[in-house]
Amino acid sequence: MSQTQSQIIIDEFHKLYYNGREGSAKTFEQTTWMGVSCLKCPLDLWIYQEIIYDLKPDLIIETGTYHGGSALYLASICDAIGTGHIATIDVMDIERPTHNRISYLLGSSTDPKVIQQALSCVTNPNVILVILDSDHSKAHVSEELRLYAPIVTNESYLIVEDTNINGNPVGLSLGEGPYEAVSDFLEHNDAFTPDYLKEKLLLTFNPRGFLKKTYPNHHAIIAKSGIDRKVDEMPDSLTSAIESAHKVELEQYRSDFKVMNKKLGEIRERSSNQAMRAGKAEGRLKASTIKLQDTMEALQNMTATLQDKTLALQESSRLIQEKTTEVEYIKSLTLVKLTLSAQKLASRIKKSLLQLTR
Repeated sequence: MSQTQSQIIIDEFHKLYYNGREGSAKTFEQTTWMGVSCLKCPLDLWIYQEIIYDLKPDLIIETGTYHGGSALYLASICDAIGTGHIATIDVMDIERPTHNRISYLLGSSTDPKVIQQALSCVTNPNVILVILDSDHSKAHVSEELRLYAPIVTNESYLIVEDTNINGNPVGLSLGEGPYEAVSDFLEHNDAFTPDYLKEKLLLTFNPRGFLKKTYPNHHAIIAKSGIDRKVDEMPDSLTSAIESAHKVELEQYRSDFKVMNKKLGEIRERSSNQAMRAGKAEGRLKASTIKLQDTMEALQNMTATLQDKTLALQESSRLIQEKTTEVEYIKSLTLVKLTLSAQKLASRIKKSLLQLTR
């Protein structure tokens, strides 16, 4: 099986998993962690625990808290490894699960003051991991990338979630969003490269969204009033070449997928027409079946009536037979009586003749 064919299969399952079965809610909307709604792909959560175990981050900044299920999941993993704190940011103030490793921050994820609050949750963090999952518009994600890229420590990750929307391969009607923001970001920032190994489980809601910081040398200056990080740039031609190759390959996948998706659409349309014709034929078959059932019912009624008449006729025949037997008996009895009477008469006549002759 070619890579293109494999990708088509993966994308089709991705759409089925994301959208859910027909007549049911989207699968990820029904996913929970410890009873709390967690709008994630479980395969991505598995990758998160691998990253957290490898990095052992002191601070994880999450934008977009919602119900708090993902923050609780991250805190559970940090509990398991014995280190880490989650600073999660959202514009909504709603009831969420409490945990000593979670700090809920109210405000916009692009507000420098809120970002500073997140950084202040841990004193002098050595390893910082950032997960972006708030407003999915391209403009907002682009601004988040600009603000949070300097915060991420070397060899750690800036994870951009839901790069799968806008036809990558789901949510075609949602418009440009995280995926397009990442593409623009990578064109002007060579400090990060997509870690495609984090997509090894095939299905991910974050294609090309696991961005790893790869600068060998860097330093940061974080002021209390804001954020100012300086990075010594060191271009890596090999990394750029790999990234270009991945980009060309991905674009080829997308092009092939669109062609196949169009063909699938045509097949679905033909299938729909065939299903419509089959439905009409099924309707006619049902009508014919009903008529046949009515005819069979009428025939059964006629058969029952005929059987009743046959039984009546048989009863009449039996009565006639009995009468006939009775008549024959009477005839025989009468004949016997007549014969006896004739014999008696003949005897008397004979006696009378004998007397006369004497």
